[in-house]
Amino acid sequence: MSLLVESFIAFLAGMLLNLMPCVLPMLPIKIKIILNATDHAFNRRVIAALLYLLGAFLFFLMLGVLMGLLNFFWGSFFQSVIFLWILVVFFLIAGISLWGNYQIPVPTIIYKIHAHHYWAPFISGIMIALLSTPCTGPFLGGLIAFALLQPLLINLWLFSLIGLGLALPVMIFILRPKLLKHMPAQREWTDVLKSILGWVLIASGIYFMQSLVSDFWALWITYTSLVIFLLWIFYILFKAKQWPTRVISVMILICILGWFLWPSAKTLDWQPFSQEALIDAKQQKRPVLIEFTADWCINCKVLEKTVYRNNLVLDLAKKTNLLSLRIDLTRTDLELEKQLQDWGGNGLPFAVVLNPKGEIVKRLPDIFFARTLTQAILKAGSKL
Repeated sequence: MSLLVESFIAFLAGMLLNLMPCVLPMLPIKIKIILNATDHAFNRRVIAALLYLLGAFLFFLMLGVLMGLLNFFWGSFFQSVIFLWILVVFFLIAGISLWGNYQIPVPTIIYKIHAHHYWAPFISGIMIALLSTPCTGPFLGGLIAFALLQPLLINLWLFSLIGLGLALPVMIFILRPKLLKHMPAQREWTDVLKSILGWVLIASGIYFMQSLVSDFWALWITYTSLVIFLLWIFYILFKAKQWPTRVISVMILICILGWFLWPSAKTLDWQPFSQEALIDAKQQKRPVLIEFTADWCINCKVLEKTVYRNNLVLDLAKKTNLLSLRIDLTRTDLELEKQLQDWGGNGLPFAVVLNPKGEIVKRLPDIFFARTLTQAILKAGSKL
């Protein structure tokens, strides 16, 4: 029964990965795969759907082997500078391909291979599975911890189900393109929306680039791109002939303006992690929150912008004299990765709450809510 339950959780976790910030930037490419398959005969759609599944399946199968036998942790690929540069180039090319009438294929090399209509969904399945690994989604952290304690065959079975869950939504649309019959016809505003999705991909490339360049260049590239994007939005707004285009443009401008005008919230007083800090916390009888993060972990940034800035969390941290420590795994650090595994983590985001005795009160292996963290802090601080 336990394996049956974990199998269902693995499949569900894969499904939910489609909603995670790490995977959402791939939405334009998913849409392109689906639309490219809609005009094909049913047998070709079946092959495309199966190849898309095979790509995701094989990637997670390989990942299960690497994690089970070679002690990799979820997201290890993103610690490689070379891999991140490849990813940045991929996102930039993919984004530009959605602008206007440009037809840069995604990924480019696939369309140079014979029978590219079969290779494209296969490679896309691998890419989307790969891009799901910077961060864990709901249930996934606990599931990985369970899987790695099982025999290799069970471990591979659970990882395969994650791949199936991730691939299933796109497979359904490839097999049943009639589900898209209510999509609006090609008009001015749909072209603008396609270009905006291109900007989403470009923004993803810029995001991953930030961990590869200095802070100066990261800010310069980010704000320059933002200015260009705003100029483009104003151009579209004044050029628009249809009201949906104007509505989309105004909504984007309001969101960007709100982002900059919204008062910046306080956050926890993060300190760099060290064993000495843990010893001092024990001596001072302070509960401890330890966050494992990385520059490439989008879900980590979501938590840092929301949960760790929540007023209830901040107030409770002050009342309990909580010590907040942060561990950065942007680059490979075997000692810190071992610390992550010792505390029961296998991927990011991951956080752990310790009581004043240094005992684990709560492990937080996935995206979580402020209420979950406050309950853990209350439990850790109740013995003060």
